[in-house]
Amino acid sequence: MKKYLTTLLYILVILLLFTACGSPITYVRTPARQPNTKWVSEDGKIVFTVPESETYKPGKIYTDNGIIDVYLRFDTGNEVILYSEADANGGRYAYELWQCAYRSKKRFIATVRETTFLEIGQKIEFCRVDEEE
Repeated sequence: MKKYLTTLLYILVILLLFTACGSPITYVRTPARQPNTKWVSEDGKIVFTVPESETYKPGKIYTDNGIIDVYLRFDTGNEVILYSEADANGGRYAYELWQCAYRSKKRFIATVRETTFLEIGQKIEFCRVDEEE
């Protein structure tokens, strides 16, 4: 009986650890893990690039009121936070918070959770584009 309980406890601990960690598949599919790539929303209003070694990825949001420069930070899970240039250095104020579903290495869907420029609940599909385009 004691051996059975010990085995059951080990299995529960392992399952708990797996649920606490991010998926290795998601980790690989994240744009932050794909240096030297460019990403564009399906409507073309949001664009960002992934430099080789920068923590914050530079991007632009095209609105009716003009162009807003933003910096994206990809969390280890599936969140993306957008900052202004000044705040990217200090990380004090976030423009946007997105929850992302990474469908493949070439596309992902971001759902807006907190926003300054978009709508809460809005879904934005991004595609990786080749630099030659």
